[in-house]
Amino acid sequence: INSEIDDLATECECEFVDEAEPFPGNVEALEEIRAMGLKTGILTRGSLEYARRALGPLFSEFDAVMGRDHTFYDDAKPSPKAMIDFAGLLGVRPEEILYVGDNLTDWYSARDAGADYVGVLTGSCTREDWLADCPDMTVVDSVADIPDVLRSRGYRSRIIVLPACPSRCGAVTIRFPNVSENYRRPPKGP
Repeated sequence: INSEIDDLATECECEFVDEAEPFPGNVEALEEIRAMGLKTGILTRGSLEYARRALGPLFSEFDAVMGRDHTFYDDAKPSPKAMIDFAGLLGVRPEEILYVGDNLTDWYSARDAGADYVGVLTGSCTREDWLADCPDMTVVDSVADIPDVLRSRGYRSRIIVLPACPSRCGAVTIRFPNVSENYRRPPKGP
């Protein structure tokens, strides 16, 4: 039955996928984060097919993409297992993740897996909603603000995994500098 539910959900998600557009500044933020030498990725409650179609040519710009169909339906967000599995794809621990999300299912998955979190206002939560659930949460207007958040927190030399579908937000994963440099994205060469 999970397969049938997933197929129907994917069909609904993809019905208007051609209308998906990046929020202003998201593509530039992705480019800036990648220019910092940080990896990028997506953890979405949507299906992998939806992410692939919504992102279009941007899909290949991410180091890891994981949708709800990666595992059993009950292990998708808001389950912390989604975050744990995603971290595994990237070779990091959940504690090394800064997840950027736009709704409470993102927050619950990150929090319960031990990941750091930044809430954005491009989804279903207002600043008041975020702070009511977690008074110490960093809240920003959009993913476009994430490079500044990273710089202010000293994340310049860490690995990052970023936004979900272009009209949505996703995960940002950071590898702290006390770990192997094997996780850094190699610089683009000639």
